[in-house]
Amino acid sequence: MDHYEKQDIAARALQKLAEMHQEFLAELRQNQGQPENLVGTLSVKGEDISLKSLGVDLEIQHRPVVINGTPKAPEYLAVTEHGGEKQGIYKFYLHSI
Repeated sequence: MDHYEKQDIAARALQKLAEMHQEFLAELRQNQGQPENLVGTLSVKGEDISLKSLGVDLEIQHRPVVINGTPKAPEYLAVTEHGGEKQGIYKFYLHSI
């Protein structure tokens, strides 16, 4: 497989991950605005995802996980600010392609 074929495969995989992310955002938007409960609340504004859980504000960042030069899965990292620094609290992944 030459360099251009590898680039094409990586580009198609990155596009698939972008589609998966948009589908995930659409699902989250359906749950947005639910009454606050003991677990917390969810907000989706454009591409920005935020949670408030047990009184802690969390920003959800996302990026592709790349293995051997090919994007494989979307990774989501929940971060909060503590002591003036952003700190990762937990991360999760959508199914890999």
